Amino acid sequence: MKDFIDRLGLVIHWFGFLVGVFFFLTLMIVGFMSNETGLQGAAPFFSAPVFALIPWGIGWLIRYIAVGKVKSLPWEK
Repeated sequence: MKDFIDRLGLVIHWFGFLVGVFFFLTLMIVGFMSNETGLQGAAPFFSAPVFALIPWGIGWLIRYIAVGKVKSLPWEK
């Protein structure tokens, strides 16, 4: 049962990481394609790291609760 929980936690961690990367890339592309100038045009660039860290952090937190002490990057052991 412990192996199952370990693997499930790892899958959730990877899913959160990949969703964060997707959010980051999407917001960066939106920022590059935006026709806005000034602060409104830069908003996607400033918000991209925040929106990338939220799903990654939630995935890490779920894995931490299920498994115990884990590294922040899913591929680290």
